[in-house]
Amino acid sequence: MKARLRAALGIFFAGVLPFLILGCPENTSPTTPPGPTATPTATLTITPLCTPILRGNATFTPGVSGISSRLFAIPCTITTTGYVRALYVNHVNVNEVRGGIYSDSASAPGTLITESAAIPVVVGWNRLDLVPAELGPGVYWLAAMTRNNPGGLRSRAILDSEARARDSNSPFDPLPTDFGSSHQYNAQPYFYIEYCSY
Repeated sequence: MKARLRAALGIFFAGVLPFLILGCPENTSPTTPPGPTATPTATLTITPLCTPILRGNATFTPGVSGISSRLFAIPCTITTTGYVRALYVNHVNVNEVRGGIYSDSASAPGTLITESAAIPVVVGWNRLDLVPAELGPGVYWLAAMTRNNPGGLRSRAILDSEARARDSNSPFDPLPTDFGSSHQYNAQPYFYIEYCSY
C-alpha cells in the first residue's frame, strides 16, 4: 500500500514540479508594431506683399521732345535685393513700344535680363509688364524702343546725358540679347521701373 502511494506521488510531482519551478510560460505570440507616426510638414506660404520702389527718370521738365525708333537706355541704381515687375515709358504720340532691363557692362548696357511684350501706346505714361526678374544691388539699364518712325519716346535734351543709344538699328521683336555697341546720347528718356524690395 505504501509502495503504491509513493509511486502515485512520484508521478504527480513529476508532472507538476516543472511548473512550480519555472512558472507558467509567457505569451510569446508576436506583437504588431505600431504604425509609422506622421511627421507634420511645414507649408511655406509666400505672400507677394511689397511696396514698389520707383527707380529711374519720371519727373518732367520743360523742353521735352520725341526720339526716334532706336534702342535707348538709361542707368538705374538698385540698392537692395528684390524683383522688377514693370517698366514705364512716356510717349508723345501713338505707336508700338517694348522695353527691357539690361545688365551693366563697363558703364554701358550689356546683356538683356528681362523684357516686355510689345504693346500699343498712348500719349503719356505706358506700363510695360516685364517677366519678373530678381535683381541684386548694382547698376542696371532701363531700355525701350518703338517699332516705327517717328519714334515718340519722350525725352529731354541734356548735354552729357547718361543715356545710351545703340549704334546700329535694333531688332524690335524681340529685343537684342546683347545691347551691342552704343554711344552717349544727348537726351534723357523718361523711363522708370516698378521694383519691389525683399
